[in-house]
Amino acid sequence: MKRCKGCGTEKPLAEFYKDSTSRDGVRGKCKTCLLTATREYRKTEKGRQAAILATRKYQSTDRGKLVLDAYKKSQDRWLAIRRYWKTENYKMRNRVYARVRKALMTGKLIRQACEICGDPNSQAHHTDYSKPLDITWLCRIHHLAEHGRAAHAA
Repeated sequence: MKRCKGCGTEKPLAEFYKDSTSRDGVRGKCKTCLLTATREYRKTEKGRQAAILATRKYQSTDRGKLVLDAYKKSQDRWLAIRRYWKTENYKMRNRVYARVRKALMTGKLIRQACEICGDPNSQAHHTDYSKPLDITWLCRIHHLAEHGRAAHAA
């Protein structure tokens, strides 16, 4: 038996919803009080919005339109990135990267530390892809920074 915090009557535990976070394993209010409180909450503006979002019918609300617009913009952005990576420039880059990998494996090229900070985990940076073995060795942070500068300069 347990006393309901809503109506104050003592009822058997079967009249309460389960709650694994509480000490006795059931909610504080009985099922009828909880259903009544839920109905009252859904009559409020905040409750109506929560019910709409919970049932996934949010496409018709203003927030839903904003979410869908943001998704479409993101989708357009990623499609543009995919188109870019499929260009001829990308194919040329892959050929250059393959030549660098082969040169590293055969010993023609030796991986150096980052030219700025000295980090031994460095990456090959090409300033000109027409010269595949003319490389500047940079750590990931400085490599990303270099590409950031190149993007802002263009």
